[in-house]
Amino acid sequence: MRRALFALPAALLTSFAGCGRTPLGVGHSSPSSLCTAEAPSCTVVGDDPCGPPRAVLPPCDPVTRTWGSCPAPSITRVANPTGVCRPLHDGAVTSLGGSLVRVPTPDGRCLWVGEDVTLKGDVARHNVAFDVTDDTIRGDCPWTAQSVGEIVELETPDPSLYVQLVGAHVFAGTTRVLYRLFRLDPNAPYGLLELGGGFARWNPAGTRVVVPGVAGLRWGPDLSLGDAALVDAEHLYAWGCPPPIDFLTEKCLLARFDAKEDMELFLGNGQWTQGTAQAAAARLFDSGPWLSSVTAVPSGLLHVYAAGFGTTLEMHGAKTVEGPWSPVGAQPACDLPKDDPSAYCAGPVVHEEMRNPSRPAQLPVSYGVGTTSANGAALRAQYPDNYWPRLVWLTAP
Repeated sequence: MRRALFALPAALLTSFAGCGRTPLGVGHSSPSSLCTAEAPSCTVVGDDPCGPPRAVLPPCDPVTRTWGSCPAPSITRVANPTGVCRPLHDGAVTSLGGSLVRVPTPDGRCLWVGEDVTLKGDVARHNVAFDVTDDTIRGDCPWTAQSVGEIVELETPDPSLYVQLVGAHVFAGTTRVLYRLFRLDPNAPYGLLELGGGFARWNPAGTRVVVPGVAGLRWGPDLSLGDAALVDAEHLYAWGCPPPIDFLTEKCLLARFDAKEDMELFLGNGQWTQGTAQAAAARLFDSGPWLSSVTAVPSGLLHVYAAGFGTTLEMHGAKTVEGPWSPVGAQPACDLPKDDPSAYCAGPVVHEEMRNPSRPAQLPVSYGVGTTSANGAALRAQYPDNYWPRLVWLTAP
């Protein structure tokens, strides 16, 4: 297996009035040019509830030439959040480890999925979903743990398989969930053998992410797609960062999928191919183990990652997904336990759903905290807060 499994299993903002889950056409029922005063700002959620919200105008009364109110339900976003937050830390969850992957649901929720979770009075669980929609649309730290339960369901139950959700997006009207599949193997490094990955979807009842078994894998560990993903009108893009490891990072390749999930690999120089030969794929940037994020910022695109066992968040910038990509900005230090020199951060996730359209350069980012200390398991058990995932607000360069 290629990389140390960080969390498996042992592992924008001023205060303003906004709008909640309202139709995207709100505010355009009358000519806005009739209202000359400064318009209040309203925020709506798009087709992807885990995607960035949009600013729209409220309705303009053509008779009085005054702006109306944002349609109900009206939401006031929190004052400019700063500092460090420990999400889902209200007491219902006694320990939380790993990255906080987001999954949009067809009914308009944005779920955060904890890789390794212990609920109060319960045993440890894996891939537990939490509904944080009300907090994240306000741009607030989601303290309250509204557990939806374990979210992953294998089409064919197999206790020897281990699922890692790595990201999800609404693309072409469907929630596409990227995953990796592992087999428990005591002879493999860290006890897990990477088998490959693919797409999972919601079951018809809308309560679980259904993951195909081994027969449903779309690609192997030689591509290892899913480290980061991004969508536009025509494609879902997925970066994969397979071995070899080079100074605690790996070189990442790029694939794209159309609405039918037909795949092409990027060869460089604007060329794409329907082949799956890893050796032919261009390597666009390097990244740390397992998870990172690519997101749109005012300057173009930004890749946020943490090198293996690193203590900072690092960034690459580009104008397009094809690059060229290059290092940008400072390296923000991760919030780590002061009394554990072996602590590190990993798996940063940019939370698009928390962004403020009036401050597009501000990025809410969560990341996991781990340790290479010899007594790491004991430290995590005794001081779970020290190794709780963090949520911070960064500024894109």
